[in-house]
Amino acid sequence: MNNKIISGLKTAVYESQREALGEIMLEAGRKNPKVIAITADVADSTRLLKFHDEFPGRFYDMGVSEQAMIGVCAGLSNLGLIPFGAMFGAFEAGRAYDHIRVSIGINRANVTLVGSHVGFSNPGDGVTAQSLTDIALMKSIPNMTIVCPADTVELKKAIMMAVDFVGPLYIRISRDATPVFTTQESSFSFSKADVIKEGSDITIVGVGPIIYNAIIAAEELEKENIKCELIDCHTIKPLDGETILKSVRKTRAVVTLEEHTIVGGAGEDIGRLLLENMPVPVEFVGVRDRNGQSARIYDELIDNYGLGADSIMKAARNVLKRKK
Repeated sequence: MNNKIISGLKTAVYESQREALGEIMLEAGRKNPKVIAITADVADSTRLLKFHDEFPGRFYDMGVSEQAMIGVCAGLSNLGLIPFGAMFGAFEAGRAYDHIRVSIGINRANVTLVGSHVGFSNPGDGVTAQSLTDIALMKSIPNMTIVCPADTVELKKAIMMAVDFVGPLYIRISRDATPVFTTQESSFSFSKADVIKEGSDITIVGVGPIIYNAIIAAEELEKENIKCELIDCHTIKPLDGETILKSVRKTRAVVTLEEHTIVGGAGEDIGRLLLENMPVPVEFVGVRDRNGQSARIYDELIDNYGLGADSIMKAARNVLKRKK
């Protein structure tokens, strides 16, 4: 391990990214008076009420009208303001897709969209509110940068960086508490992936909080003398092909990991990168053409859809066999 992730991983503190969003947006608003917070009837769920209480004149709730929220974000950006539009990722990327494509994407508007409750992190609300396709939708929009922070530490870095970012930006965050495993000192830059564990046998490229499961899997595989190199690919688009290919030149085998459908997900882009530059065996760990479902707790869905440490270890062993 290195200084990019904490020691004592199995005793990591758990924090919710959506809970942290409220405090981070408040800090961003205090530092820059041009920061505006906008939502669509989910001010409480996205924890933006804290921003409203301190900056009521810089907060807008558009009600149940996701498309209107996108239009307001685009308009405010044209006035030189810095709008952050936050709502459930399932509804932001889904219901408002065409408005994002036209008003923000085509115009290259300086708007940051925050898609909350992504992946399976919203187990109680069930399939309609679970966002397993938002990467695929947002990725299809030219000039859209897509970031999926691994924990609350990376989320704060991403939001603060977004204040000065130029162009359309989508940040996807989780609802339920997930482990905090990156450090304040670790580097973070859009379009630059981070190698958080070095290895020589397999490259595991992970996206978002689910990377924690890959770290646990890598520790277990070490006992079998399988050395995994682990990449935190927090920026899905543009993809940092240089870092990934540098790792794969060494390992010659890849496992991709994401809390999203593998159809149109981050793994698809990684696979294309390898196909065009360095064809090697690849295993894709993600949701395989299935809808989500309701559950009592988040981990039930992670296990049911094959995103846990055991599934990652199985994929690693399989790709190692294919490599040999």
